[in-house]
Amino acid sequence: MSLTHRDQRIGSRYLPRFIFAAFSVLFIVLVIISWNIVTALPSERTTIAIAGDPVYVLSWDEVQRTLTVIPIPVDVYLDGVYGVGSLSVASLQKLEALDAKKKGLFVKSLENTLALPIVGQWSDLSPALRFRLWWIRKWLRPDAVKMIDLKSESVLRSDVLADGSGIRVFDVNRYDAVIGNRLEVDSIRREELRIRLVNTTSVAGLGNRAARTFSLAGMVVIAVESEPSVQKFCSIHTKKELQDSKTATFVKRAFHCSLTLADWDERADLTVKLGEDYAKGFTTSD
Repeated sequence: MSLTHRDQRIGSRYLPRFIFAAFSVLFIVLVIISWNIVTALPSERTTIAIAGDPVYVLSWDEVQRTLTVIPIPVDVYLDGVYGVGSLSVASLQKLEALDAKKKGLFVKSLENTLALPIVGQWSDLSPALRFRLWWIRKWLRPDAVKMIDLKSESVLRSDVLADGSGIRVFDVNRYDAVIGNRLEVDSIRREELRIRLVNTTSVAGLGNRAARTFSLAGMVVIAVESEPSVQKFCSIHTKKELQDSKTATFVKRAFHCSLTLADWDERADLTVKLGEDYAKGFTTSD
């Protein structure tokens, strides 16, 4: 069927508008996708885990433009969270897969061992963050990749199980000495804020666990104390001019803390009170 002159006139009038609208929508979509990729990094230092043998922990420093890589063999024993005790990396992965109550066991155990907040496993990341990290790695200079060999650094020590079999164990104290300031967050180190940590729960050693993370990030931990007044959630007590500091932002994100301007201690810039929510990670979830 042939088009009438009227149809041709209507087509010639609206077709350019349709094409313009289509390209406008496409442009907006591309801008949104590009913005999501550009802003995908959640913080100045972004750390992820890639499952395999070995497990690779990759930590990207956006300021220094360096990628720190920590390979961890799956037969190495770590102190697992949720009260599971010392287990091999492979066993932690299997236990999480078998028990729905142990969700996050693998990554949280790595976090606790390395004293390093981990965004998640590669497979769990958003498409935008995966693409951003892939792009960074693709164009990264070889000298910007810093490999930490746990074996040569004597972080993996030999031990013997009750049945007489030999194992390799992750030595946390040796790791802390080896890492030093290599995983610091540059903006946090430059702020040099004094941190007072308070454990408000009955879980022993909770403050020292958090202190490792704070210290390796570049904070100055001046005290680790305990308080009998139990609170459910983590809270940060500071003065108004420090509430938006890089240090406070890091603590809020990593420990899921609320921020308050009340009851702050003049001896410290930030007082961080750890609550039962954080303590759950170190008690049995059964």
